[in-house]
Amino acid sequence: MTDEDLAARSAAGDEPAFTALIRRLKEPAYRFARLHTGDPDEAYDVVQEAFVSAWKNLARYDPSRRFSTWLFQITLNKCRDRARRRKVRQFFYHARDLDHAANRADTGMPDPEEQLGTGQQAARLEAEIGALPEGLRSAFVLAAVEQHSQQETAAILGISPKSVEMRVYRARKHLQARLENPDA
Repeated sequence: MTDEDLAARSAAGDEPAFTALIRRLKEPAYRFARLHTGDPDEAYDVVQEAFVSAWKNLARYDPSRRFSTWLFQITLNKCRDRARRRKVRQFFYHARDLDHAANRADTGMPDPEEQLGTGQQAARLEAEIGALPEGLRSAFVLAAVEQHSQQETAAILGISPKSVEMRVYRARKHLQARLENPDA
């Protein structure tokens, strides 16, 4: 069954169909949220919120569109909501977000994802992706990391496919420059 078939069944009240959607899309949604938020725990919370919101709003899903596109739009909105709340807290408390600081504390245990591949290089790349301006980061993560088409990425972000192409190009150039010259 396609995601869209499962979404239609879910909208009719079939909870196992929605569970199947969650199983299919939780990893790509998590990777997207992780790269967008820069924090594994926050990304996990964002994905949970996105799936809860999707379940509650299945009646508003347009079956003529891909379900994954709709879900990624919800996930992106949840990431943006959390970023806004964090900025408000920082403004009022004049300090780094306590949740963020606690998550960044040195626990002495390496992050399992950083143990994969080249570890430090992967962590540095992730940090550089997280430091991209929001518009570039979203387009880059969706198109280059999650490998959505330009059309799908454009639909998720509400921009033109040409804008996606330009943002991904600019993100790659920015990342290349930062990785080649980290002190710049």
